Amino acid sequence: MANLKVLVFGSIEGGLCKALEKANTIHKGKNGPFSMLLLLGDVFEKASDDDIEHVVGGRFTVEVPTYFFYRPGTTPDRISDILEDGYGEICGNLTCLGASGRFETTEGLKIGYDFVRQNNQPLKGDNVDILVTGDWPKGIEGETDADFKSVEKSDTVRQSVLQVRPNYHFVTRSEIFWERQPFRCSEEDTSITRFICLSQFGGPKKWFYAFNISTDKKQAPAVPVGTTSNPLETAQAQQSVIWDKGVKRGYVGDTNGPPNSKRRQQQVVRPDTCFFCLSNPNVDRDLIVSIAEESYLALAKGPMKVMNKIPHHLIFIPLAHVPTPYHLDAEPSNAVALEKQKYMVALNSMYDELDMTCISFEISRNRGVHFHTQIIAVPKDKLDAIESAFMTQAEQFGFPIMKRPLGKDENEYFKVDLPNSEPLVVELNNTFRFDLQFGRKVLANALDIPEQVDWKSCSQSNREEQSDSQKFKQAFRKFDFTI
Repeated sequence: MANLKVLVFGSIEGGLCKALEKANTIHKGKNGPFSMLLLLGDVFEKASDDDIEHVVGGRFTVEVPTYFFYRPGTTPDRISDILEDGYGEICGNLTCLGASGRFETTEGLKIGYDFVRQNNQPLKGDNVDILVTGDWPKGIEGETDADFKSVEKSDTVRQSVLQVRPNYHFVTRSEIFWERQPFRCSEEDTSITRFICLSQFGGPKKWFYAFNISTDKKQAPAVPVGTTSNPLETAQAQQSVIWDKGVKRGYVGDTNGPPNSKRRQQQVVRPDTCFFCLSNPNVDRDLIVSIAEESYLALAKGPMKVMNKIPHHLIFIPLAHVPTPYHLDAEPSNAVALEKQKYMVALNSMYDELDMTCISFEISRNRGVHFHTQIIAVPKDKLDAIESAFMTQAEQFGFPIMKRPLGKDENEYFKVDLPNSEPLVVELNNTFRFDLQFGRKVLANALDIPEQVDWKSCSQSNREEQSDSQKFKQAFRKFDFTI
């Protein structure tokens, strides 16, 4: 067990020797000594040749054990030549930990870090004491008053935080200092995470952070005043409904559950917190590509792809916050159905030029949050194989699938719409458990892209999502009936 004093600096932006000199001063001052220093951001990218030579040549003494992180493509050759596979000791007390991974100090302090922006794989393993990432986690603002829409956020980082549950999570931005209210990791795990963004070294906003931390995990931490629930866990729960997130195979039937089971209380998702409702200020507007009178069209998050020319995994969403089409009043219901038909005609016209056509699938259930339909353009020569795959795999799973029209008052079902064919329908009831990811699983295997079964393996950065959105809008413009 050890009680450690840790010092953290924001991005030093080329001021390498100045930052190390400042660290030495603080280390020797009244608030020191410190067990370690963490340097965030690019350490050597903008460093002068003199600074690099001073440090590498041993002319500068680093007093406190200092760790920094390797950012691929930003490290000068002089430093890269010293490092082995992106990590190693530059000089005494100055160590690069690499671009992504985990590190444990001799005192037992566990550090997780990830600066590989194209990795799309969250950190895994046991909890860490400190997490350092290049991007902010998606959803971190939560119910705070903070608004950082201009800051790019990552769903991969969000998953990392949920997985490794750090006591401290550090990022850096040149002109931002923000320390979020602490949040509980979960209802079951009452340990606390503090998220801190440090500004640029030497700037007007706070650029350093010092704290004490114990490696003794037997002692439960005190819960600070103002601690909130986990905003990232809330985002995860909503995304599991909204963006085709992989979930455990679960029961789908009437609200009473299986026979003789205890009824579980359902959490109500209001329109202002539903990620499909445009009234929600946190709705991901970058993915919205067309808005009609009673519905809109959005790109799917973690999309399936069989080609790269035009994005072809979309979601059709009624504006009304209803769990099934049956809950819509007659007039809006007719309007939604007509707009859906218009979108399908427009999409098929666009994808026809690529010898592709659209299929769709949807789950309607009273326990749902916000009804929606997933639409995926597929090669025309795959249609027969896709229909056969749905029938075969439904039989294997014990799902009673039938080719038939949907009943007028039917509202508990899974339905697949194929071109020039009657729908494939599974009536959902309490006699079997239905896999919520059945539609995606069948398509991924039928299209020979089994690695895309899980949406997380297809997740994109904000920049990639924005690029796909612009690419789709440009291609769809001449077909979009709303323009």
